[in-house]
Amino acid sequence: MSRFLVVTIRSIAEGRAADYDRTWARLGVAVEHAGGRAWRFRSPQAAGRHIEFIEWTQAPEAPALTQRIPVQTAMSALDRNFGTGSREIWEEAQP
Repeated sequence: MSRFLVVTIRSIAEGRAADYDRTWARLGVAVEHAGGRAWRFRSPQAAGRHIEFIEWTQAPEAPALTQRIPVQTAMSALDRNFGTGSREIWEEAQP
Protein backbone atom coordinates (compact mmCIF):
# COMPACT_ATOMS: atom_id res chain seq x y z
CA MET A 1 0.00 0.00 0.00
CA SER A 2 1.24 3.46 -0.88
CA ARG A 3 0.12 6.85 0.42
CA PHE A 4 -0.52 9.66 -2.02
CA LEU A 5 -1.08 13.39 -1.64
CA VAL A 6 -2.47 15.89 -4.14
CA VAL A 7 -1.47 19.47 -3.36
CA THR A 8 -3.21 22.35 -5.13
CA ILE A 9 -2.51 26.05 -4.66
CA ARG A 10 -5.42 28.17 -5.83
CA SER A 11 -6.34 31.85 -5.69
CA ILE A 12 -9.99 32.71 -5.10
CA ALA A 13 -11.34 36.03 -6.34
CA GLU A 14 -12.73 38.48 -3.82
CA GLY A 15 -16.43 37.88 -3.27
CA ARG A 16 -16.26 34.19 -4.28
CA ALA A 17 -15.23 32.74 -0.90
CA ALA A 18 -18.69 31.41 0.00
CA ASP A 19 -19.05 29.67 -3.37
CA TYR A 20 -15.56 28.22 -3.00
CA ASP A 21 -16.35 26.98 0.53
CA ARG A 22 -19.49 25.18 -0.70
CA THR A 23 -17.70 23.64 -3.69
CA TRP A 24 -14.77 22.57 -1.52
CA ALA A 25 -17.19 20.97 0.97
CA ARG A 26 -18.61 18.80 -1.85
CA LEU A 27 -15.09 17.67 -2.72
CA GLY A 28 -14.38 16.88 0.92
CA VAL A 29 -17.47 14.66 1.13
CA ALA A 30 -16.58 12.85 -2.11
CA VAL A 31 -13.00 12.24 -0.93
CA GLU A 32 -14.11 10.97 2.48
CA HIS A 33 -16.69 8.63 0.91
CA ALA A 34 -13.90 7.27 -1.31
CA GLY A 35 -11.75 6.56 1.76
CA GLY A 36 -9.46 9.59 1.65
CA ARG A 37 -8.98 12.78 3.56
CA ALA A 38 -9.25 16.39 2.31
CA TRP A 39 -8.25 19.59 4.05
CA ARG A 40 -7.06 23.10 3.19
CA PHE A 41 -5.39 26.18 4.56
CA ARG A 42 -5.64 29.84 3.61
CA SER A 43 -2.82 32.35 3.54
CA PRO A 44 -2.94 35.05 6.19
CA GLN A 45 -0.64 37.20 4.01
CA ALA A 46 -2.35 36.84 0.62
CA ALA A 47 -6.11 37.27 0.57
CA GLY A 48 -7.88 34.55 -1.38
CA ARG A 49 -4.87 32.23 -1.62
CA HIS A 50 -5.51 28.64 -0.52
CA ILE A 51 -3.53 25.42 -0.40
CA GLU A 52 -5.61 22.23 -0.69
CA PHE A 53 -4.66 18.68 0.23
CA ILE A 54 -6.19 15.33 -0.71
CA GLU A 55 -4.58 12.26 0.84
CA TRP A 56 -5.29 8.56 0.37
CA THR A 57 -3.78 5.08 0.55
CA GLN A 58 -4.02 2.70 -2.38
CA ALA A 59 -2.90 -0.74 -3.44
CA PRO A 60 -0.60 -0.85 -6.48
CA GLU A 61 -3.30 -2.22 -8.80
CA ALA A 62 -6.08 0.09 -7.58
CA PRO A 63 -7.12 3.23 -9.44
CA ALA A 64 -6.13 6.53 -7.86
CA LEU A 65 -8.74 8.10 -5.61
CA THR A 66 -8.68 11.16 -7.88
CA GLN A 67 -9.82 8.96 -10.80
CA ARG A 68 -13.02 7.89 -9.07
CA ILE A 69 -16.00 9.58 -10.66
CA PRO A 70 -17.42 11.47 -7.62
CA VAL A 71 -13.99 12.84 -6.69
CA GLN A 72 -13.15 13.64 -10.31
CA THR A 73 -16.47 15.46 -10.71
CA ALA A 74 -15.93 17.54 -7.56
CA MET A 75 -12.33 18.39 -8.53
CA SER A 76 -13.52 19.41 -12.00
CA ALA A 77 -16.16 21.70 -10.46
CA LEU A 78 -13.46 23.49 -8.44
CA ASP A 79 -11.23 23.83 -11.49
CA ARG A 80 -14.06 25.03 -13.72
CA ASN A 81 -15.37 27.59 -11.23
CA PHE A 82 -12.14 28.80 -9.60
CA GLY A 83 -9.30 27.94 -11.99
CA THR A 84 -6.97 24.96 -11.92
CA GLY A 85 -4.30 26.59 -9.81
CA SER A 86 -1.02 24.74 -9.42
CA ARG A 87 -1.39 21.00 -8.73
CA GLU A 88 1.12 18.28 -7.91
CA ILE A 89 0.72 14.62 -6.95
CA TRP A 90 3.10 13.21 -4.36
CA GLU A 91 3.82 9.62 -3.29
CA GLU A 92 5.07 8.79 0.18
CA ALA A 93 8.81 8.24 0.23
CA GLN A 94 9.62 4.77 1.50
CA PRO A 95 13.04 3.34 2.31
